[in-house]
Parts: sequence; structure tokens; C-alpha cells
Amino acid sequence: MYALNHIALFVPDLRATEVFYQQVFDMEVLFREASMDDGDYTLPAGTGWEEANQAGIEISVVFLGRGGFVQPIFAGDPQPGTVLEIGITASQEEIDAVRNRLPDDGALLPHPHGDCSFADPFGFTWHLYPPSETLLSNGELSGAWLDL
Repeated sequence: MYALNHIALFVPDLRATEVFYQQVFDMEVLFREASMDDGDYTLPAGTGWEEANQAGIEISVVFLGRGGFVQPIFAGDPQPGTVLEIGITASQEEIDAVRNRLPDDGALLPHPHGDCSFADPFGFTWHLYPPSETLLSNGELSGAWLDL
């Protein structure tokens, strides 16, 4: 059985999208991140847009959540309807079965945690997670935290 985990989107106005999704879907900010020359960094919990701007940091991704659903939004210039990634929660057995059914043409994408990420022939990226995996920011995964 699969369960929708997240749908990552590119949006032209990250801050306005954050506000809209918070209001419409009653979501909370889980964390915000900034892409720097040497990697992705997580801002300290509770760091707002003004604090980041004053520190000269440009927020590049916001993770919103409600219940078990996560809505990652990335700053970008998408075509209408662009989806960055579709995340599915599945048992480890189901993840392994999907991995084994993928063609051997390099569709499988590297993932450091043993999850299954792959690009399909239609331009979509799929990411399958076991139910036990906890959502972690890039800062939590790599120890890359911004100090404001």
C-alpha cells in the first residue's frame, strides 16, 4: 500500500506561496533552507523572512506540513503545473520491489538513505520512503546549519 508523502513544487514567489498554503491548507512551517555555494543549509527554527533578509540570506526552499503530509516549495521559474518530485510512503518490501522493476537504463537516482528515487520516462521524479523514515532537513542530514 502506498501513501502520498509529499509533492515538491517550484514556485515563482516562495514567500507568497508559503503564506497562501499556510492560510488555505492550515499548514505550519517545518523549516526553511538556503542554498549556498558549498551546499544547502537549514535556518534555525523560528527564523523568519526578515531575519534571513537582514543577514543577507536568500531562502530557497520552505517545507510546510500538516499531519503526515509535507509540502516542499522551491524558489524557481516553473512552467505552469511543474512538479519537482512526488514522494510516496511504502513498506520496505514494496520499495525493494519497485527498485527491482525499474529498467536498467540509469533511471534510479542516488539517494544516501537507501530510499528509492528515480526519474520516469515522462519527466517526473518519484521518491519512495519507508514509513519509519523521519523527515529531516538538509541541515539535519549534513550538520549544515546557518548561524544568524
